[in-house]
Amino acid sequence: MGRRNIFILFRSIGKYRFGILGAFLTMIMIVSALLAPFLSPLDPYDQDISKRFTPPSWHEQGNMKYLLGTDHVGRDTLSRLIYGSRISLSVGLFAVLISANIGIIFGLLAGYYSGFIDSMISYLIDLMLSVPYILLAMALVATFGASYVNVFIVLGITGWPLYARVLRSEVLRIREMEYIRAARALGMKKRRIIFLEILPNLLNNILVIGTIQTAQVIIAESFLSFLGLGVQPPIPSWGGMLAEGRENMLEMWWLAAFPGIAIFLTALGMNLLGDGLRDFFDPFKKKQA
Repeated sequence: MGRRNIFILFRSIGKYRFGILGAFLTMIMIVSALLAPFLSPLDPYDQDISKRFTPPSWHEQGNMKYLLGTDHVGRDTLSRLIYGSRISLSVGLFAVLISANIGIIFGLLAGYYSGFIDSMISYLIDLMLSVPYILLAMALVATFGASYVNVFIVLGITGWPLYARVLRSEVLRIREMEYIRAARALGMKKRRIIFLEILPNLLNNILVIGTIQTAQVIIAESFLSFLGLGVQPPIPSWGGMLAEGRENMLEMWWLAAFPGIAIFLTALGMNLLGDGLRDFFDPFKKKQA
């Protein structure tokens, strides 16, 4: 019986192949960020002008000491990529936490209460969504200054409308269910109904949105850093590495290729993981499977 259960478990998990791939890519990035001091072959801040623009190790002019080559001041590209994962993932995590908290509160209030509160929050959501996300983030960062902390705060406070809109529609559906009506009839306080009865039913949606939004934040942070509005040098940042290598990338493709691949794989992993979680939590797809 135990073997049969294990077989059924692996068979059910096998239906979410792309989700597993996303989880694998995401786990690689998380491990590299957590273990950066141990995985990094060299100090990402060490400069050696005599070794500047060293090609990757497999190139005929490459050096085995620098597996992925060096940048314009002789810093090891691989080490900076590994440490750059810390910046991208931490900005993504903090920004999503800020967005989720704001969006959850507004979504719950807009969905549960009708009338003036719902109208004002819905108007605010429409107003936020009418302005391009990245342009709003650029304007705020340019106003308050480019720094690591400002980047994730700005990306966090500009990313909440997605949570609020999705959760509002879910709360509108849940609040009409029989057990919520029974709780109101029994005199349960609204605050208790919202946070103890409705919110737990939204955790799946929050988790899926969070994973997908993390990929968007990582791309946005890289874009801001590429423009010089994000994390400032010499802190390793994938977007900053792209900006530093753009002038010479036609002759030395690896300067832009490796940070670009890192951004692509991380965003791909997060998106695939989010899609896998969405399919896993979707009861209709489970019934069709």
